[in-house]
Amino acid sequence: PIFNQIQCRVGASDVQLRGISTFMAEMSEASAILKTADKNSLVVIDELGRGTSTFEGFGLAWGIAKAIADELGCFCLFATHFHEMGALAECPGVVNRHVTAAIETGHGRRDLKFLYNLQDGCADQSYGVHVAEMAGLPAAVIEQARQKSQELEAVEKSHPTGNKRKR
Repeated sequence: PIFNQIQCRVGASDVQLRGISTFMAEMSEASAILKTADKNSLVVIDELGRGTSTFEGFGLAWGIAKAIADELGCFCLFATHFHEMGALAECPGVVNRHVTAAIETGHGRRDLKFLYNLQDGCADQSYGVHVAEMAGLPAAVIEQARQKSQELEAVEKSHPTGNKRKR
């Protein structure tokens, strides 16, 4: 397709001297996209909603993605850490894709390898703790992160309206 414009909301930036936090910059960029993009635009959005609480961030990411799908109807690449966003595939024209990864074990280590292979559907897990481990965070921090994330995921799954993604 030929696009009349390309609009991106990627990366983190702020202008603290002017009172613009990273999150405010992110929301301003998203607002500009919603106000100026049209059905002939290419929109690229990466990790929207990270600068506030998890629930508010998810709500904002959902609302913005839904507006792009329902109102703009343009081609959009929307990368997100919110697995629940996969439910937007119920909207006409929305398709979920994910990039594959593999965890290889051996010699007392677990290595994460990004395979750069695009597949249909949502990712079945997150790799944040693995990346933190690769970055060299202390083992005690990694173990605590694993425990806490497992606790939170168990609570979410036990709630009647909890996470419905397939594993």
